[in-house]
Amino acid sequence: MRCARSIAGVLAAFFLLGGCASVQYFPSTQPLLITLPSGSTGTTLSLSSAGATASVTVGKSGYSGTIDAQSSDTAVATVSPASASASKKRDDSSSSGATFTVTAVGAGNATIDFSATDGSAAQLAVTVTITGGVISVTTRSSDPRA
Repeated sequence: MRCARSIAGVLAAFFLLGGCASVQYFPSTQPLLITLPSGSTGTTLSLSSAGATASVTVGKSGYSGTIDAQSSDTAVATVSPASASASKKRDDSSSSGATFTVTAVGAGNATIDFSATDGSAAQLAVTVTITGGVISVTTRSSDPRA
């Protein structure tokens, strides 16, 4: 009975205010999803030579808008474009995502930060390991006649 009076009181207050009480909706922010070249999703990308590139797709279900990208260390890895658009597919509410190219510059670790206009974000850890190269050794004879 007590519960019924509380509900009645709330309804009475609502109608006394003319039904103008505002209700605010705060959607939960889903993180962005990163799809790696292999087709799998993840947060780590490894590149093995300077100049090597990888395309990643970033988006989330139902999102249509701009996604920005920025590298924490451009001496290790760069990302382009700096901004790209993700749009909803015509047949449903899923997102097509935005495609970015990550390029290895030098050995080390960097983080690519992705952020969307709705406040959602994701990070991609990039490791660049450069192996190979040529080592040349020149020997000189200790014999002065040589």
